[in-house]
Amino acid sequence: MVKLLVAGIDPGTTLGYAVMDFDGDVLDKGSSKLLNMGTLIAKTKSYGNILIVGCDKAKVPSFVNNFAVKVGAKVIAPKNDLSVIEKKELTKNFDLRNSHEMDALASCLNAYKKIKPLLDEIDAFLEKGKKEHLSEKVKEIVIKKNFNMRLALSLADKPEKEEKETIREVIEEKKPEGRDITKVYKKLKEYENENKIIKEQKKRLINELEAMKRKYDYLEKKISQLKPDERFQKIIDIKNENIGFLMAKIKILKSEIEEARQEINNLYTMLSENEAVILKRIKNLGWNELTFKNTILKINAGDILIVDDTNIISEKTIDFLKGKVNIIVYKGKLNKNLRDFIFINFNELNIKENRYFAVADKKELQKKVKSRDMLKRIIEDYRSS
Repeated sequence: MVKLLVAGIDPGTTLGYAVMDFDGDVLDKGSSKLLNMGTLIAKTKSYGNILIVGCDKAKVPSFVNNFAVKVGAKVIAPKNDLSVIEKKELTKNFDLRNSHEMDALASCLNAYKKIKPLLDEIDAFLEKGKKEHLSEKVKEIVIKKNFNMRLALSLADKPEKEEKETIREVIEEKKPEGRDITKVYKKLKEYENENKIIKEQKKRLINELEAMKRKYDYLEKKISQLKPDERFQKIIDIKNENIGFLMAKIKILKSEIEEARQEINNLYTMLSENEAVILKRIKNLGWNELTFKNTILKINAGDILIVDDTNIISEKTIDFLKGKVNIIVYKGKLNKNLRDFIFINFNELNIKENRYFAVADKKELQKKVKSRDMLKRIIEDYRSS
């Protein structure tokens, strides 16, 4: 399943970028003088489908607008330029190398913050109708085409062939009922919107093609005016530029490989700790988060979880975890309505963590569990008496 993404961009000589998914996990961030529009699109789209692009300026820079048009995304900008204080507050929990990465990540997080209520509303709507499996499709239609959730769900849940068949039957019979007219109208509106998007894309592609042709004609004219030996040198220079571009791309890929290698080494270090206990990390206790992370983590009986936010919760998640998970290490403020587990504050333990796992000292954890278990029994005895 292709992930839906939010991208943040800080344009300039040094180009900063950040990518996060709709679950709020930051997938990548970085900055480089070697990045351009083409490499940035290839790099960010390798993680999934970009639907939202954020920036830190109220007046959207042309580079950000062009990027959004090329990837087919919607731009979210602040009403006023984000201040340095606001950007530092947004990114305080992340390791950043420079101000370009901070600006890009702050842009990304701010855009996600604005779109998050809509995403939660869609999730709640789909969960109520037991249509969670259509989450990505519905969110994409709502954001890209600006449809309401009910119409987006009907389009996501019904094959295109079936929609066309409905329209054909209505036209042939010439006796349309009210609901059939509604279907035809909605489908007509969908086609109108799609046609508008196609026209915009066509116009953009024509402009790009004309710009490339002008550049080609200009280079061809310049080369034809040169002497044979100069012409040959010019062709070599152009090839060298292309080689330089490819070398820059190779450098970026090598950097990514090195980062991945470093993350693997850190994981090995975590696993090699003496008397260590492995914790499986999830962002929250929502059903969408659990189903996605469980494909990677494979939560089994006896596992210990580390949860970033216990205030996002689903009854289905709690029912799934009961009988499998007994201990939950939590960050932030604990949800007071949770009672079925032993809870330990993250700050009470010495924990090393990465995106999916964490490691805690076994003896230290056992000591905390013992004290919490005793307190839990005292409270239960008091309630029963």
